[in-house]
Amino acid sequence: MRVVRWTVASALVALILAARLPISQAANLSPDFCVQQNRPPLELTRTSAAASATISSDLPETPRPQSTLDTRDLNRTRAVPLALAMEPTTNTGSRTLDRKFILLHSLSTGTLFADLETTVHALAGQAKATELNGLFGAHPTRARLYGIALPLDAVSFYLSYRSKKAEPRRNVWKVPPALSIAVHTAAAINNLIVAHR
Repeated sequence: MRVVRWTVASALVALILAARLPISQAANLSPDFCVQQNRPPLELTRTSAAASATISSDLPETPRPQSTLDTRDLNRTRAVPLALAMEPTTNTGSRTLDRKFILLHSLSTGTLFADLETTVHALAGQAKATELNGLFGAHPTRARLYGIALPLDAVSFYLSYRSKKAEPRRNVWKVPPALSIAVHTAAAINNLIVAHR
């Protein structure tokens, strides 16, 4: 698709230069305008290789310089060749897995383990204690806690990684580990309070 757009655009620039039209009038290459100006209309045809633009009559000869001096006609706007549209590069020289990223996710995983272990300890020490998170059930085992929490932590890591890789200058990637650190720290403190009642 990008090649077709560039081919059509470059063909239009060539037609504008060949027809000796100023750029300000190039937008008016409709059939009505061409009839009024006694110029052949622009016909777009599609070939199997790419789109190409042709004029219904032969192109005029190339213009010759009026003098040997390098004088420029300042009344006309000159056409600038089109450049291919480039996508912005996401690699700005910074690493995705840098020290700050690893530190935040290590703290996030550490607080997750603290939350899970204090939950197991509180459930084993208090007969009336129950898990507040309905995803785990009222009395989850250690295997169930780790089996549900670790994949969720991996998804959080992946989303944070993709966010930082896509937009390395923004701090959106810090939201998942910061939220995880806050929630799991509060839950671990709550579990310690419940276990020591």
